[in-house]
Amino acid sequence: MSKKHASSVAAKDTPYRRIVILVAGLAVAIGVFAGISMIARGIGGDEKKIADALVATLKEPYINGQVAFAQQSQTGTMEAKGSFQSENLAKVSLDAKLEGEMQNHKIDVPLQVFGDLKASSVYVHASNLTTLVDMAGANIPAIKADLSAMADKIDGKWLHIEQKDSRAGVCASKLADVVARDEGATKKIINIYKDNRFIEVEKVEDKSPAREYTVHMNDEKLKSFIKALQRHEVYTSIKECKDAGTLFANEPESTQQTQSSSQAQEPEPATVKLTVQDGKIVNLASSSTLNSQMSTSRISLNFAKNKPLQNPQGEVVEYTELQSNMSSLGRIMQEQLQAAQQQSATQQSGAM
Repeated sequence: MSKKHASSVAAKDTPYRRIVILVAGLAVAIGVFAGISMIARGIGGDEKKIADALVATLKEPYINGQVAFAQQSQTGTMEAKGSFQSENLAKVSLDAKLEGEMQNHKIDVPLQVFGDLKASSVYVHASNLTTLVDMAGANIPAIKADLSAMADKIDGKWLHIEQKDSRAGVCASKLADVVARDEGATKKIINIYKDNRFIEVEKVEDKSPAREYTVHMNDEKLKSFIKALQRHEVYTSIKECKDAGTLFANEPESTQQTQSSSQAQEPEPATVKLTVQDGKIVNLASSSTLNSQMSTSRISLNFAKNKPLQNPQGEVVEYTELQSNMSSLGRIMQEQLQAAQQQSATQQSGAM
């Protein structure tokens, strides 16, 4: 196994894991945004202004928008476009489509997401999953059988995921509750953030009647912030977070070491442009580059009253029905990762 392949295995992700992360993110994002907003407001300056705009945005009873994401690399391109709605941050919906071609595999996956956050439930509906199975299976043949089995179960059906199925969702929700009600905990987290300020406001431009903030997200400082937070009593005192361990870490340290030794390029800090008008965020655009892979995203918001969101109709599959396949995938991916790290270590010692 080459160093290049070792690093690719270390970073490998399955399409189903991406969907689960996306869904869990609906619940996690609100808690994390609330926490970061309170932290940033305690810092002051432009960070406080952005946080105030975020809080004002999230207080709107109706939040609608268009979202677009694109990723381009040497192996192909992928893009997602769609629209979303939110009612009082209680119900949210997303209607999108994934398209592109990666490693000579065409991707065409309609995707719908419905979240009832009060009920701590999320539903995901995806079709044409064989396109993702073929792509992932070509990269790691050992996972194709489990992916195919999962696709057969959920293709064209609603996958139901409860928050208890996502340790990230439970932990983030509990952490946000602590930050919201405990001023002492908030101050402690602010101090952690002051030592690891991962939000860097580069410039502010007046584009009447709006203002545009150019922000850099420092990935290394964000990782340091997360590690420091996970060691702090504010985090460890929450049973759900303690049980989750290093859940919010981007990747294990051993993986970082393997990748750093095998990748020549360092990731460029993600650049985010926020447009604030009438005290609320109306546009968000971001871009980042890693190893010749460029990712861009854009979100535009409006706050017009929308039609009431309805619960999904159709056949439903519970997430628990996928657990055996998910466990098998996790075991295979861990074995692949360990083999890649051992191969990389052997090559490094041989080169000395």
